[in-house]
Amino acid sequence: MSGIPIDSPAPANNYSHSNLGMPKSVPPPQLPLGFFAIAALALFTDGVLGIFLGSRVVGNPTGHLAIGMTHMFMLGVASMAVLGAMHQFIPVISAQKLRDPKLSYWGGGLFAAGSIGLATSFLLEVNPLVVASGVLAVIGVVLLVINLSKPLMVKGKGISITGARISAIMLVAVACFGITYAVDRNAHESFFTLSPNLVIAHAHIGILGWLGISYVAVSEKLWPMFMLSHRKSNRSSQIAIWGLALGVTIFVVGMLASSTAIVATAGVIILIALGSHLYTLVSVVSKRRRKLELLQGYVIVSALFLLGAIGFAITAVTASQGSQLRTQLMAAEIVSLGAWIALAVIGHAHKVVPFITWGILRASGVKFTRNNKPLVFSDLLNPMVARASFVMVAAGFALIVVGLATTSGVSFSIGSAALALAAVAVSSNLAIRPSRMLSHFGEAG
Repeated sequence: MSGIPIDSPAPANNYSHSNLGMPKSVPPPQLPLGFFAIAALALFTDGVLGIFLGSRVVGNPTGHLAIGMTHMFMLGVASMAVLGAMHQFIPVISAQKLRDPKLSYWGGGLFAAGSIGLATSFLLEVNPLVVASGVLAVIGVVLLVINLSKPLMVKGKGISITGARISAIMLVAVACFGITYAVDRNAHESFFTLSPNLVIAHAHIGILGWLGISYVAVSEKLWPMFMLSHRKSNRSSQIAIWGLALGVTIFVVGMLASSTAIVATAGVIILIALGSHLYTLVSVVSKRRRKLELLQGYVIVSALFLLGAIGFAITAVTASQGSQLRTQLMAAEIVSLGAWIALAVIGHAHKVVPFITWGILRASGVKFTRNNKPLVFSDLLNPMVARASFVMVAAGFALIVVGLATTSGVSFSIGSAALALAAVAVSSNLAIRPSRMLSHFGEAG
C-alpha cells in the first residue's frame, strides 16, 4: 500500500455522490476534468506558437497569425475552461442534472475539434478549413447549450443562474457571428465587408459577453465559499451581470452601425458593470474569514489585468483612427481581458480540481494520507509548484501585453514560453498526486 491507508475498498471508477454527501445533480467527474485538460493542452500549444511567432504577431496584431493564436486561446483555453467550470457548478447551484452527459462529451469534442481547426486554418491561411471548423464548433456549442439548458432554466436560484443563462445566450451569439464570418471569408464575393468594427464586435461579445458574464456569475458563488466571506447583498453582482449584458449588446450595435455615440454609451455602461464586479471582489476579500492564499493572489492579479484592459481601451479611443498605435492598444486590451479570465480560471482550478479528485479518491477508498491524517484538498497538490505556476502565469501575460503594446517580439516570446511552462506545471501539479494515490490503491487492491 506504500503507506496510504484505504477504507472500504471499492473499484476506482465507483464514484458515488450519495456516499460523499454530494448532490445527485453533480455530473461525472470526467466531464469537467476533460474540459480542463483540453484547456491546459491548448494553453501549452499557444505558448509554444508564441515562442516562434512573437515578432510576426506583434508586427501585425490583426494578421492571420495573431488571429489564429487568438482563436486558440479564446476558444481552446478560456472557453473550454469556463465550460468545464459551468458543467461542474451549474448543476450544483441549480440542483438539476444535465439532460445527458453524453451530449456534453460529444459537444465538447466537436467544439475542441472546431477550435483547433479554426486556429490551424487561420495560422496556415486555409479558408475552406475555416468553414468546416466553424461548423464543427457551432454544432458543439448547440449540443453543450442544449445539455446545460435544463439546469439553466430552473427558476428562483439566484443571480448566478441568471448570469449563466445570459452568458449561454452570448455564447450562441458568438458562434453565429463566427460562422457568418467564416462563410463570408470563404466566399468568392463577400456579401458584406468584414470591417475592423465587426471583428472588434465579435471579439468583445465573446470575451465580455460570454466569458466575462460567465466568470462574474460563477464568482458570485465561488468567492464567498472559498474565502468564507458573507455579504448582506449581491446587488453589485447583479449590476455587473446585467450591466455587461446591456453594455455589450449596445456596444455590438454601435460597432455594426459605426456610431461613436452608441459605442461611447456602451463603454460607460460596461465600465459601471466592471466597476461593480471589482467592488464585489473588494467586498468579499475584505470580509473574508480565511487568510490570504493562492486563490486570492490569482484573483487580485487578474483584477489588475482587468484594470489594465480598461486603461488600454480608454487610451485606444484617444488614438488616431486606423493608426498602428490604436491597433497595438486594442490588441493589448483584448489580451489583458483574456489574462483577466485566464488567471481567474487557473486560480479557481487549484480549488475546483482538487475538490473533484478528492471525491474520486474518497469513492475509491482513499481516505487518509501517508501520515494517517484525513485526506484534505491541500494534500492533492504541491504548494511550491502552485506558487511558481502563479508567478509564471502572471509574468507570462504581463510580458505578452508589454510585447503587444511596444511591438517587442522578444517580450512576447518570453511571455509565451512562461505560459507554456505554466500549462505543464499546473496540469502536472493537479494530476500527479491524485494519480499516484489511485495507483497505490490499485496495487493495494
